Amino acid sequence: LLIGFAMLVLDAPGVAFAHALPLWVVEAFNEITDFGKSGWLLIPIGILIVAAAILATPAAGRFTNLVLTSLIVRLFYVFVAIAVPSLFVTIAKRLIGRVRPSELGPYAYVPWSWKPAFASMPSGHATTAAAAAIAIGALWPRARGPMWIYAAVIMASRVIIEAHYVSDVIAAAFVGAFGAILVRNWFA
Repeated sequence: LLIGFAMLVLDAPGVAFAHALPLWVVEAFNEITDFGKSGWLLIPIGILIVAAAILATPAAGRFTNLVLTSLIVRLFYVFVAIAVPSLFVTIAKRLIGRVRPSELGPYAYVPWSWKPAFASMPSGHATTAAAAAIAIGALWPRARGPMWIYAAVIMASRVIIEAHYVSDVIAAAFVGAFGAILVRNWFA
């Protein structure tokens, strides 16, 4: 219902609002939005998993290996909780084929299109940000506030730079959060 409401009421005004912003604001958010790419999170997490696995040797000792194994499992959970919703969205957005904000308006679709211009719904950056906020917040509760601020800024940036409609970001937040929760439940 929220996505439908956003499509009907918020998408067109959201683009108009973003279009009216000063250029320096758009440029600032254009720099910020890249931190919503899944690679910014998945690559360092993957490196940490491999490094911890390399360090977990018989010579390290039992306690050290237990700590490293615990860390590996937690990092692997965060990796999967971000990667699975992001992969799902990468495929779904191509199948949905919603046109990115343009003169065609918020109701233009070209389903089954594999072109970036027709990959607006849902937002991949926003999916990654929401999934990361849920996954990291589940493991480290004190990080919830900063992670949701991070997610909100990434989501806003996608609308401000006119890469997505408001409804695209809302749909992505649902997919990212729901996917991370499903992965959490599977790991539990």
